[in-house]
Amino acid sequence: MLIRYMAVLAILFSVVGCASTETVRLADNAGATLTGKQLHSTREAPPSFLALTATHGAFAVVGVAAAAADGDTLVAQAGIEDPAAMIEDAIARHLRSQHGTTNGRPLMFDDDKPGDLAAWGRQNNVRDLIIDVETNGWGFNYQGFNFSSYTVGYSAYFKLIDPSTGEVLAQHFCSGGSHDEPEGAPSHDELVANNAALIKTLLNERAQACIDEITTQVL
Repeated sequence: MLIRYMAVLAILFSVVGCASTETVRLADNAGATLTGKQLHSTREAPPSFLALTATHGAFAVVGVAAAAADGDTLVAQAGIEDPAAMIEDAIARHLRSQHGTTNGRPLMFDDDKPGDLAAWGRQNNVRDLIIDVETNGWGFNYQGFNFSSYTVGYSAYFKLIDPSTGEVLAQHFCSGGSHDEPEGAPSHDELVANNAALIKTLLNERAQACIDEITTQVL
């Protein structure tokens, strides 16, 4: 769990992120093989939401754990939704529109999603295709040494998998933050006001940016 906290922390400190998964573009001739195929979408529990303030940052690893606990409380109380489902649904609509795929069934996981979805799919008679969007990191962080300005960060992995062959037909890692500079960035109070309305808006914007990347550059 600590390793995952630190991975999320790295995303938030460097909000532009860096791709740790090589992008695989959908083959130009994939349309013929996708037409009529069912898309089965994964659903899983997201990682902890890191609500990192200057107080947390002063206590290193202990502070990160506290930021995760505070973030999870905020998510539960304010009803902040994991953007992965929004991204997954938008990509599924794109594939239905552009390649004639059809709706499959949701594949429900909690914290137990298998590392090899293709093998799991074969073992569980999941036919056709699996679309998987996994939130890698989400939360907010103060801007460098400016403790009154914050950025909201989000990153996710996308994969389109054919379990019958084990092939990853397309994949991409997207990552970014809401504000690159302290100027114009919101305060902590602004972020959490009105049931974290601004956090929800900024997460939706990051999710839409991810959708745009995948649909225009990968699919």
